[in-house]
Parts: sequence; C-alpha cells; structure tokens
Amino acid sequence: MLTEKLSLPQAINQFVMAKLQDLRFIRLVLITAVCLGSLAVPQLLGLDRIFLLLAALIGLGAVVLFIQNPMIGLVSIVVNALIIPSPPLPSNINLSTIHLVMLIGLWVVDHLVHKKEFDLVDSPTLKPLYAMVVVALVSFFTGQLSWFQFAQPAPIDAQIGGLAIFILTVAAYFIVAQQVRDLIWLKIMVFLYIGVAFIHVLGWFVEPVATVANMLFTNGTINSSMFWLWLGTLAFGQILFNHELKLNWRVALIVVAALTFYISFYLNTDWKSGYLPLLASIGTLLAMRFGRGSIILIVLAIGPAIVVIQEAIASDTYSYSTRIEAWEIVLEMLKTNPLLGFGPANYYWYTPLFPIRGYSVVFNSHNQYIDIMAQIGLLGLLCFVIFVVLFFRFAWQMRSRVADGFSRAYVHTILAGLIGMLASGMLVDWFIPFVYNIGFAGFRTSMLTWMFLGGLVALDQIHRQQAAAAADGDSTGARLQQLGE
Repeated sequence: MLTEKLSLPQAINQFVMAKLQDLRFIRLVLITAVCLGSLAVPQLLGLDRIFLLLAALIGLGAVVLFIQNPMIGLVSIVVNALIIPSPPLPSNINLSTIHLVMLIGLWVVDHLVHKKEFDLVDSPTLKPLYAMVVVALVSFFTGQLSWFQFAQPAPIDAQIGGLAIFILTVAAYFIVAQQVRDLIWLKIMVFLYIGVAFIHVLGWFVEPVATVANMLFTNGTINSSMFWLWLGTLAFGQILFNHELKLNWRVALIVVAALTFYISFYLNTDWKSGYLPLLASIGTLLAMRFGRGSIILIVLAIGPAIVVIQEAIASDTYSYSTRIEAWEIVLEMLKTNPLLGFGPANYYWYTPLFPIRGYSVVFNSHNQYIDIMAQIGLLGLLCFVIFVVLFFRFAWQMRSRVADGFSRAYVHTILAGLIGMLASGMLVDWFIPFVYNIGFAGFRTSMLTWMFLGGLVALDQIHRQQAAAAADGDSTGARLQQLGE
C-alpha cells in the first residue's frame, strides 16, 4: 500500500493533534509551564507584584466562595478583622475593609443579575443611619468651601477616606441586619470572635501560645478599645443570661471573662480605653441580671466608681487637661458652620489656626461626639443620637420577646455593649474612627462593633419569621380540624 507523503506543515499539525489527545502529555506540558512560570515570574514581576498577584488570586477565590455561600463571607470577616494582616495599601486601608466592600458589592450584584427586588430590612433603627450618610455626603461637598482664609482643607484622598468610614460604618450594620436569617450564623459570629480573640489573651500567660499570638495579631486590633469591650461583654453576657449553656462551655467562658478582666483591670490598668468602657458594659449586664436587686449594687458601686474615675484622671492630668482644651477649641471652630461641620477629615487641617497652649499644631478632638460634630455637624450628631435612642428602645423591648438561651443573652449583651461603646466615645473616636487618628486600622474592630449591633435587627427578623410560621401552622391546623369535624 502506498503511503501518502505529507508536507512538513501537515506532519507537524498531525503530531500536535495526536499529542493534544494524550492526557499524559497535557499534564506534562502544564507541569512544565507551571515550573517555568514559577521561576520566571519572580524575575519579571518582583516580590511586591508577586504578593499583589497572589492577593488577587486569593481575592478571586474568595469572590467565588462568597457568591456561593454569602453567610461564609459574612462570618469570615470576623477572622479577617482580628488576625489577617494586610499588604501596604494607601491610607492604611486593610483587607477587612475590602472584605466588607466586597460583601456589599456582591449583595448588590446578586440582586441586579437575578433581577431581585431590593427588599430592604424594615427597622426604624436604620433610618437615622441612612440620614447620617446623607448628611455626611452633603458635608463632604460643603467641605470643599474655604471656611478659613489662611488654611486649606484636607487632601481629597483623606476626605474621601473620612467619608468612606461613615458610609462603611452604616454598611457593616446594614449587611448583617439584611442577610442573617438563621440564628446559627449569629452564634458562629459570637463564638468565633471569642475563640480567636482569646488566643491573644491566653498568650499573656502561656509562652508557646504567646509565640502564636504574636504572629497572628500583627494588625493592631488588640490595641483597640472595641477588642476588649466585646471580648469581655460577649463572654460575660452568655454566662449571665444563657441558661442553656452546657457546663463545659460555661466554664470555658468563665475562664475567658476572668482572664480578660484581669488583663484589662490589673495588668493593663494604665490604659483607660481598655477597662473603662468594659467596666460600663459589665455594670450594665449586672444591673439587668439582678433587676431591682441591682439598685443595691449601684449604690455600693458609686463610691468605687468615683474613685476609679478620679484615679484615671489623676494618673494622666496632662492628657485630661489638654483634651478639655482641645474640645473647647474645636467647639469654638464649629461656630463657623455648626449644622454641617467642615466635612470629613477637614477640621484637622484647620486646627493650627487655633493655637493650643501657645502651639500652632494639628490635633484632633480625642472625643467621638465632638469629632462627629466637627466633621458632619450638629445634624450628623443628631442623626447618631436618634439612632442610639431608637436602638436602645428597640433592644429593651426585645428583652421580653426572645426565648431563653442564646437569643436572650445576645439581646442583653448588645444592650450592655452599646453602653460600653458610648462610654468609649468620651475617650477617643473608637466606634466611628477619625481618619487622622484611629483611622482605617481601627476600623477593623469598630466594624465588628456595628456588625454585632446589626445582629440584633437580624435576630428580630428571625423571631418574626418564626412567629409568622408558627401562626400559619396554627391556622392550618385549625382549618384541618374544622374540616375533620
């Protein structure tokens, strides 16, 4: 038989097609390409770009995972905020902040792609927060005006960052309130926070754990008042109010709470932001737990509380006196535009026009409430105050609506945490960070604060759904019984 003579291009094409059908050959080519690529990429990109490439690949994987499992994306932000370090990004923006933006973006995209209605959660507590965002936006635009003749506003990236913190604060509250519809996810958030945060606490006493903790907690979260506030409050709240806790869990939480209090009140007593908000929160929990009997506790606690406050002031009189002067100066500045303030981040750049103790330097107020006024004015502060009033009333009413167990403990914990959060605001901008002070680094834990608060709205929605389902079941059973009769 005569064999057809092939030209060189035809022979090459036939060889390639045959090899492409050979899976072993394909594997060999892929492995070779990966090996050569791993050698070539460092030479072509450099270490910094390789890190960004890896981060992009991990981010892409996270997007795919969070699209398929939105709740995993939500609860994993707890781990991200507490221990995952961030690459060097502008303005200290971190991966947990990007994580939050991703969750909001995926929620919006999911509704647009699947043409879902934006059925927003119905809660009166959200309206003043939406209003605060609107005020912040208006303040941002009015902040472009020249309020003082010899000073310029903050750089535009700082202003955008300051505005973003207000928006993302509300977003953290909203996303939990909107998406969580099963109690198990609130439980995971709470106990995941306690478990991860306790690694650092245990590191104070166990040397091998300290080595691990030092590697994990490199992002500054342990230096946040909110870190200690929620660790102690979440653990102690479950101990006092969750009567369904098994003995081993109760003992474990007692250890967590005891060591947290010991560090805050004794080992780290020089840091007021570490123990004063937690003290306010624990006092609130005890008052709610013992009811009328707590009146005796309150009376007995008045004397020690006065002593603690006096010692806190006396131990740092310079800081206390300069803070008072800073508050007075910022309030004097606010007379220029009291309703809307100077816009996010701007007042910091105006402070050199108002010398403090004879020095023309930049400074911030070191007070959350004055800071809010200076950035978004009395209107912004009014929105926040209305939110606090509505949220407190809402949480107080929920005490009688939820079942015993985790839900009851969560409601009381959030109420107490709210009081501790408000107390922290007198010390510095812990729960809505000022971009030039606590900033995006501190937003890691302030974000978790607002997520826990938003969890109370989610809990209310869960119980409403359960009540509606029970009512439907009862009505269906009654109709069936009538038909049977």
